[in-house]
Amino acid sequence: MAYSGISIQSLGNSGGGPSTVADVQTLRNAGVETLGIQIKPTKRKAASNPQITWQQALDEELNWALEMVQACNDSELRKIKVVIRFNDLVSNDAPNSIKMNTDLWWDTYTQISLGFWVQVCQKFVGQDIFMFEIYSEPARVDDRKDSPYPIKSELETFYQEAIDIVRHYNINAYFLLSPGPFGQFTQYLNGFTPFNIIDPIQPYKLMYGFHMYIEHKYTHQGINGIPRPYFYPSPVYDIIKLNQDFDAISSWSIQYGYQIYMGEFNAARWSPNAIDWVKDVILNAKQADFHWSFFAYKPNDYRWDPFYEVTNPNDPVVSWQIQYDLNGSLLWHYLLTQF
Repeated sequence: MAYSGISIQSLGNSGGGPSTVADVQTLRNAGVETLGIQIKPTKRKAASNPQITWQQALDEELNWALEMVQACNDSELRKIKVVIRFNDLVSNDAPNSIKMNTDLWWDTYTQISLGFWVQVCQKFVGQDIFMFEIYSEPARVDDRKDSPYPIKSELETFYQEAIDIVRHYNINAYFLLSPGPFGQFTQYLNGFTPFNIIDPIQPYKLMYGFHMYIEHKYTHQGINGIPRPYFYPSPVYDIIKLNQDFDAISSWSIQYGYQIYMGEFNAARWSPNAIDWVKDVILNAKQADFHWSFFAYKPNDYRWDPFYEVTNPNDPVVSWQIQYDLNGSLLWHYLLTQF
């Protein structure tokens, strides 16, 4: 049985505000089955005034996340399955040059990051956690210029150490693996074989994931300098190609016997036909029996917020503007029918 879900963050945008226990109840009433709780100390530190340390930000994030987990696990209500998502692996105190795809990160900061991971896992001892996720968008790429693959051995080592930490504190949760690069699903189409990960306690509780942002220039238009508009369907990517991609991922899942978790998908709120793209993605995920989680409820970037709606749809697409709507967009009302 596959589960539908959504993710939340502690620091919402100016329209939506931060996620709270009341939001968890709202999502429970909407039928949400899994809740991805994103722990983002870097965002919290950047928003603090006066400035707090990165460790203080991590502590505050974990305290907030524990409150959300406890709300999900309320024994008197329908439980929501919790996915702990931690991808802020490098503190703001590290040199600005540190990124997850640099040699310096892999050579120096992986153990520091795993130390942060210990704190995350410790925080949720005794809580019912469906899955733990760390580093779901691995950016490391092979030094061989002709290869699109991440350096598999380094990812294997990192994930093995991460799951060993999880099992020290939790013997029941799934652990999510991502081959990358950047959470894309392309590896599943290009001959990727599963990581050689040993889970001596729960060998059948490894799950593989991806994030659905294809085509990237469609889903991310107007963000980080990507021009707009770009349309779906396009001559390059349409429902036929989308169907083919999901069929290929499903074939990989069946061949190797792993469940698939589509941990993120969305298109910037001014993307033309965004609701059609989301519908096609969810339809394919359901047909393939993938778990899926929409990004996001009250995210800290309004451009992804399903409570923002285009205010001038009759104008040329390139000039579309979006504004917060307390009642939610058409996209949000569609999502409510899918949870």
